Amino acid sequence: MGNGDMRLTAPIVPSGMRDFVRERITCNPPEIVRIGNNEVHVWKSFLDVDEETKQCLFALLSEDEKQKALRFHAAHHRRKYIAAHGLLRVILGGYTETDPKSLTFCTNQYGKPFLCAAQKTIPLLFNLSHSHNLCMIAVCSGLETGIDVEYMHRDINVREIAKRFFSKKEIEKINSLPEGLRNYGFFRCWTRKEAYLKAKGKGLFMDLDRFEVSVLPAEPAALLSSDESPEDVDRWHLCDLDPYPGYAGALSVGSAHAM
Repeated sequence: MGNGDMRLTAPIVPSGMRDFVRERITCNPPEIVRIGNNEVHVWKSFLDVDEETKQCLFALLSEDEKQKALRFHAAHHRRKYIAAHGLLRVILGGYTETDPKSLTFCTNQYGKPFLCAAQKTIPLLFNLSHSHNLCMIAVCSGLETGIDVEYMHRDINVREIAKRFFSKKEIEKINSLPEGLRNYGFFRCWTRKEAYLKAKGKGLFMDLDRFEVSVLPAEPAALLSSDESPEDVDRWHLCDLDPYPGYAGALSVGSAHAM
């Protein structure tokens, strides 16, 4: 495993962010990983594991996770689910100094997972996202966090999707972009919105058009307004991630009083 250290300035998080690349997914946890208070670690890895590793990761999953994996009809979808959720267990095992197989997860009322209280040696929170062949995992101590990654090389009608899901101002901004930037602007908007929703822990239970994020390439990532929770503009911080060429990503981190 290789890693580099990337410090970000406020207002992302007080202590900064560390960026890790898991070069090859294995069943072995990384060496014990320490995380500072209010610090975010972002892990990323491709999900193309061999059959032996897939079976090893599958054995780490809970019975519920195994049943969900087996419900995927397409083998490549099944493999990616196993790799992503097995990797999550492997990484969290490194933070908690726990056998990844023994970790148990609870969920909030909207289905967002978290480590059950008995296993929280530190106030560890996490979020996972994967798209196409890339997985990203955010781990944070003491602050809620959400992460989203999207593969941009897809044949989709960005105008139509934006019209269905985005706010009026976001739609206007996306439509104002030249054709060569419209796809990029759309995915930047989408990942910022998803990261915020996932950090809030509400997922699909909050309408995408009820809040607005920045869209234009020159604008820094930010939550601009929220009909449901206007105070969130000051409580949640967004930042863009550029995990690999062809992918867009975003991270959302809440202040100490965001939840």
